[in-house]
Amino acid sequence: MKGHYKLSLDGQILISHIQGQWSGTTALRYAEEVRELVAGISVPNFAHLLFFDEWELGTPQSQFITERTVSWLVSKGMSVCAEVFSPDHLKEFILNKATAGVKGNLSIRRFDKQVDALDWLAARGFERSNNNSIDLEIL
Repeated sequence: MKGHYKLSLDGQILISHIQGQWSGTTALRYAEEVRELVAGISVPNFAHLLFFDEWELGTPQSQFITERTVSWLVSKGMSVCAEVFSPDHLKEFILNKATAGVKGNLSIRRFDKQVDALDWLAARGFERSNNNSIDLEIL
């Protein structure tokens, strides 16, 4: 399946639902939209909540763009990142590679349940302003 994503901003939390097989074009489009959303954040630090269960990996070009996007996000104040997906060693390997350059400046945790990720973010001072359930539907 072609790569898709859904982005939203809820308080101090950038929310990304990642789906399908990512090309460089999809990653570039995602990076541009992330930059637009982050420009609207008026606090010095923010969190990123990512959903990867429906992600089917990507091309080397998408990996390079993702690494640059993660570095840019950290430079703009992303300090914590909660990744939600069922245990998957290949995804973990690729995500570790994408964040290797920012490990000292970013706290990352992985969860298999959304509620645990939200609790972890809240314990670090990042709470959603909207208490409705997170809409993960992309299409």
